[in-house]
Amino acid sequence: MKARVQNTPSPALWLYTPGEGHEKTALAVMAAASETGAAFHPFGPESAGMKLRALLAGGGPVPAETPPEEPVLLIQGFDRKGLDAVLRALREKTAEMGAVPVALKAVVTPTNLDWTVEALARELRQEHRLMHGEK
Repeated sequence: MKARVQNTPSPALWLYTPGEGHEKTALAVMAAASETGAAFHPFGPESAGMKLRALLAGGGPVPAETPPEEPVLLIQGFDRKGLDAVLRALREKTAEMGAVPVALKAVVTPTNLDWTVEALARELRQEHRLMHGEK
């Protein structure tokens, strides 16, 4: 029987921040990445117009027409156990550092690879509002 080798990406946390004022959040995400053996990749508005596929492959910046106004966390390459561990580490490190939790989080999937960061953030914001009864 042949073993199937899957092209599974290495675990990584990709943090979008819209500018200044999110340093504690970035430090908390970086600490959670370190604790779980994941790479940490920060990026900003200059890349918010990129499709996730291009961003994750290291493509050049593409600004968004309307960049997200709040942090967005992309979670890549974790199995179920690893995902639980990284979410736990994020909660712990955010609390320890007095950081604002990242409300908009998404696991990178084959379905969302062709979305732009901007479009994904819009969808996540809408889902977050619906789940929390916001208008």
